[in-house]
Amino acid sequence: TSEPQANVVRSNTYAGRRDVSDPSTVQEKQIVSSRGTVRGFRNRVRAGIATFLQHQAGETLRNYKHLEKGKIIIYTTSMTVVRPTHARCKKLQKMLQTHMVRYEEKDLFMSKENQKELMERLNTNEIVLPQVFADGASLGTLENLERLNESGELRHILANFTKIDVKSSCEKCGGYRYMPCNFCHGSKKSLRRNNFTDEFCALRCMQCDENGLLRCDLCLDQQE
Repeated sequence: TSEPQANVVRSNTYAGRRDVSDPSTVQEKQIVSSRGTVRGFRNRVRAGIATFLQHQAGETLRNYKHLEKGKIIIYTTSMTVVRPTHARCKKLQKMLQTHMVRYEEKDLFMSKENQKELMERLNTNEIVLPQVFADGASLGTLENLERLNESGELRHILANFTKIDVKSSCEKCGGYRYMPCNFCHGSKKSLRRNNFTDEFCALRCMQCDENGLLRCDLCLDQQE
């Protein structure tokens, strides 16, 4: 095999990711000069960029199906200003409590991280609450769960999830579900902050949320 032919073989080993929705990118064509030498391949750069973007997207998205296996996650809000939304969240909680299943509640009003997480999962900035996820997969909004409940399908879906004894009130947080941070006592000041100078005034406690609160560990897996 001559040297030019060997170079052609080696250069054709990398294909990258093709966009199968565009047939023109699936097959590569050689770019041949007027002298008959191979100058490159069409769509090679496009395939490489698509591979890079796919790798980046895979790093930023969390594997919720793995992280939330065997769990029910609901996204709600404790803000009562918009009463219909708050009433819908309460109705969803009562529905799950009727089925006596353990669920983890994430309050969007109490945490901006929960807001960002839900927008990432739904891939939208327009959020309708409440939202329910089981085993990392979306079950939809309250209306969808009501349809599943009326048809009897919800009972079969929740059958394999852990059942709990519902508590009327938490002895530690009184039912508020959040407590002042044990590390900064709600001040948001980092333990590494120097109280004698203003040198580290920008340091903030990393153990709690933006309000200086921690989720109550005593009723973390319990509902009212």
